Amino acid sequence: MTTYDYRRFAGGIVWTLAIGYLLSETLTAEAWTTPYSFVYNSISDLGVTTCSQVCSPLHSFMNLSFVAIGLLMTVGAILLRGHLPRGRLHGWTMTLAVVTGLSTAATGLFPANYGPMIHLAAVLPAFVARHVVLGLVAWGLWNRRRWTAIWSTVCALAGLAGGVLLAFPNMHFGLTERIILYPLPIWMVVTGATVLLSMVRRAVVPRVRLAQGVESPQIRQPASVGV
Repeated sequence: MTTYDYRRFAGGIVWTLAIGYLLSETLTAEAWTTPYSFVYNSISDLGVTTCSQVCSPLHSFMNLSFVAIGLLMTVGAILLRGHLPRGRLHGWTMTLAVVTGLSTAATGLFPANYGPMIHLAAVLPAFVARHVVLGLVAWGLWNRRRWTAIWSTVCALAGLAGGVLLAFPNMHFGLTERIILYPLPIWMVVTGATVLLSMVRRAVVPRVRLAQGVESPQIRQPASVGV
């Protein structure tokens, strides 16, 4: 394996680990003594460090998960930068991916009970930048990696739809917030797993063909003419 292959393999693992964030929300919510609603309660309620209007017993675990998913986003983007758009879009995509990762990590460092303005300043860049990142990936990879571009488009549109739903007063914030935020970690998991599967396929298929006696076209002998 080349250095590039090792980097791709590590990046695939890093982004696939984002599944842990989705599991951490479930575990933290289960620890509540009062019922936690994924429809009504915001994600930030899981990280509140005091017990006043809400009380989250595993708030430290949830805030650590915010930091972890932010770092996974940033590190994975650096490792898989070869899979991101090239040219002028590359710099913008990388910059906004890092902004998204750092902002998400800051969400865990400045929970909601630290003050609404402080928490908003920490989380707002990630709310906005994540959709731009997915849009840039879709645009930049449309001719080079069509299925990745289509997958990125679907996730971007899903997140933007959640943003539109915020304008409707009857929509519950917990639900709309998750429609906005969940597409990115899901995109990371699927994209990371796809990278890993493609590498496994490249490594395994030639060996299987060799074991089955299928010769490579470069070394195949010409067929005999006559008997």
